[in-house]
Amino acid sequence: MPTIRYMNDLFPGINSALHDMIRRGQLGENKLTELRRLKKLVDAFALLPHIGEEELLRLEEKYGERPHVITWGDYFQTEVGSRYFESSDLEFSRIVETVKYDLISAVMIFKGKPSEFIDMIKRSGNEAYNISQDQWSSEQEQAAHLYILCNYYEELGLEQRELTDEEREWFANFTDSGLEDAVAG
Repeated sequence: MPTIRYMNDLFPGINSALHDMIRRGQLGENKLTELRRLKKLVDAFALLPHIGEEELLRLEEKYGERPHVITWGDYFQTEVGSRYFESSDLEFSRIVETVKYDLISAVMIFKGKPSEFIDMIKRSGNEAYNISQDQWSSEQEQAAHLYILCNYYEELGLEQRELTDEEREWFANFTDSGLEDAVAG
């Protein structure tokens, strides 16, 4: 059986938590390319660590090794890879594009907003999540999505993130065409 180091050499940029899925043939080359792109994208956006250095040391001391998922890029890569591996390559790519859209949206929606606005979004999101998802109204669905974006904004430290002109242009183009494709896909 290949070691983690060997698998890292075979699949650079892919978190070792996904190696068993690769060995089973659940993640083909197109999905691996998208997962590498996703990790790079999320790590470029995140200005706060997923797991801080003190927590890493505590976990390593407790379990004798560092966790596999350390950065936000690791987290998103393993989540998307393990949850959507059965999706077509096209749909998988759309999912990665939607994550990019959501990160840019989080910055655009929450940057510079007062804490009262953020608190209102959290309250509305919590109220939505207290109801079964299959009973959500369109307003509750939107409140839940804004809640997720708010969490991204806070947990990834996006308040300090400045969007580039390229990201704003990509966002505008995605909003005009890609979002409809992603929703319909």
